[in-house]
Amino acid sequence: MPGLVVVGDGPGAPAVDPVLAARVAGVDEPSLVLGWMVDRRPWIGALGPARALTYQPANALAEAARAGRVRYLPVRLASMPALLAGPLAPEVAVVTGVVRGRGFAFADCVGYSDTAARRARAVVVQVADGPDLGGPPVEGPVAHVLEGGERAAPPAAREAGPLDRRIAEAAAALVPEGATVQYGLGRLPEAVIGSLSVPVAVVSGLVTDALADLADKGLLIGPALASYVWARRAADLVADDRLRLVGLEELHRGQRMASTPRFVAVNAALEVGLDGAVNVERVGPRLVAGIGGHADYCAAAAQSPGGLSLIVLASTHGERSSIVRTPTVVSTARSDVHVVVTEHGVADLRGLDEEERAEALIAVAHPAHRAALRSG
Repeated sequence: MPGLVVVGDGPGAPAVDPVLAARVAGVDEPSLVLGWMVDRRPWIGALGPARALTYQPANALAEAARAGRVRYLPVRLASMPALLAGPLAPEVAVVTGVVRGRGFAFADCVGYSDTAARRARAVVVQVADGPDLGGPPVEGPVAHVLEGGERAAPPAAREAGPLDRRIAEAAAALVPEGATVQYGLGRLPEAVIGSLSVPVAVVSGLVTDALADLADKGLLIGPALASYVWARRAADLVADDRLRLVGLEELHRGQRMASTPRFVAVNAALEVGLDGAVNVERVGPRLVAGIGGHADYCAAAAQSPGGLSLIVLASTHGERSSIVRTPTVVSTARSDVHVVVTEHGVADLRGLDEEERAEALIAVAHPAHRAALRSG
């Protein structure tokens, strides 16, 4: 696509206005591909309609996506490298890096940035403050270097409440010793990691300070493998050989997770249908997030020998039931969900037919909504 500019994503996404960066690289009227962005940037509010795509219309991009200034690309995170090597091949990649020797390395968020840099005609590197966390080198044709890169500060740890602990402890009890665990961003998945009492390895798209806490307990087997890190203790994890950062191509290479025995995916949801299908994208008609890696990791866990695809969620969001007859949209297929845990119990869907799955899920719904789910 002529004039396409791909911007690196994650909490360490470039702060520079990508339109200005593109002009520096010789592209005057760029179209943009954006990813997961945490901090609001002034340039986001100035985006014109239909000039930008994103796979993750949440956080900093949520308002722009709802206003139509950023279009939603409903794809799995793991498919982004293939798209950047094909129909979304960039002319310019704008990435965040740290100085390493005479060149640059990716900072705390690699994601698809290394793919974009290798495929681009020109690479613009915004240099970030902070330590070198051992990410892969920037291999593309670096044409311009900009100063002033910022990293979004990781959020302070949130204390899990009684309901969260009940869900987390029930889910953690299902994780076998020696499993390889992936966990999603959010209070409940992190609470599950905090509730583990057996040693596990970690291979995850994102890791947070929950990984450091796991290591402190002596429960982390080997270094974790991740593509994004958003942790206050990231430098300590790398220095202690507890974390290795790679790009998405490397993270997902050769069906790594699906072929790993006892791969356990721990993820949250907005809604779970009575057939087990999961919605992580919409609340009613309102778009709140993208598919991200949810479908990737659930599918990998479902295929792993002895694997487990775990969904953790409260039985209600406000007054709405989070167990519904039919999800607003299907982000993750019912075939890739093994177990759903709410504060009302554990619904193990493995080996159940459609009617049995529905009954198991109604049993973990909030009691106030069970009759409606049966009669609806």
